[in-house]
Amino acid sequence: MPASDDTDSGQRVDILITAAPNIKDIYRVQKSQKMSKVLRKFCQRNNMNLKEFDLYFENQGITSIDSPESLEMRNGDRIECRVVFDGVMRKA
Repeated sequence: MPASDDTDSGQRVDILITAAPNIKDIYRVQKSQKMSKVLRKFCQRNNMNLKEFDLYFENQGITSIDSPESLEMRNGDRIECRVVFDGVMRKA
């Protein structure tokens, strides 16, 4: 592989976002990119409302100002959407 691919892979990370039994999307994002942008794309693609679920990475809540870098994410890491019902979180 060319050296540019190695450099690029150091600046970007592939993450998996899952929700419900059948929603699994992979996104390649810059490590410094705020999660709000990724999450907006995920919601648009899947016709979801971001206010209806909470997001977790390694059982830790994610905020819109987090980034893959601040979360120390690596290629293939997974973000899990947990749907909120009547103020009680349940796994999607």
